[in-house]
Amino acid sequence: MKKQVFKALVSFKRFWLDRRFVAKHVIKPYECGDNAKLKISALMNLLQDASEQHVVRLGLGIDFCLEKKAGWMVMKYDIEIIDMPAANEKVTITTWTSSINNVRATRDTVIKGKNGRDLIRATSQWVLVCTERRRPVSLAEYLPPTPVVEERLFEKAFEKIEKVKRVDFSINYSVKVDYIDMNKHVNNALYPVWASEAVSDDYRLNHVPERIRIDFCAESLYRELVEISSQIDDLTTVHNLWSKTSEKLLARVKINWV
Repeated sequence: MKKQVFKALVSFKRFWLDRRFVAKHVIKPYECGDNAKLKISALMNLLQDASEQHVVRLGLGIDFCLEKKAGWMVMKYDIEIIDMPAANEKVTITTWTSSINNVRATRDTVIKGKNGRDLIRATSQWVLVCTERRRPVSLAEYLPPTPVVEERLFEKAFEKIEKVKRVDFSINYSVKVDYIDMNKHVNNALYPVWASEAVSDDYRLNHVPERIRIDFCAESLYRELVEISSQIDDLTTVHNLWSKTSEKLLARVKINWV
């Protein structure tokens, strides 16, 4: 009887109390740029951290991954920046799983400021990858029953990012040790940063991103030489991140600016 009660309480917590993960955060000055606003890299880290904390709460974190010999990998991001939070601003980050199909899980995240005003809206698409075969696995087979909140922040997300057809600007990066995370490849937070820097100084200093879409295609490793090619059409830029070392497309990024 006690075991049945315990299981019922665990099930209630998992499917109702843990359906959404909520975290409070105070924007640190070191997370901000010279305009005292949150940097893109810090925003990406906040989104990543909220996702990781939620999957741990759901029992799908590092211990689950080690047992299953698998790991979560983000494939796409679609981020709307309404107003980047400023240094010392208190924000509330809420994230939830909004859909799961056989291979992909979708996560929605909203960052709110004081008075509950939306500052950032983001949706991301994830797969669970077998660490031995380096291939996505069936979520239906690998995951236990997992709560889903069928609430989407965008009616349409993950639109196809077109190829760069005309190179208006390009820049190269050499992957340094500091860029590598514990998964032994470039941290995903850097890709949109690199893309946003692949424009002229005048353009970058006079505009800020309003929408960032990212398609991750391949991992970037230590000492790789990465070329970012940009097509600039007024307030829309499209970027190809290409490894000149492995000759692979690493990511496509599309940014709308204001």
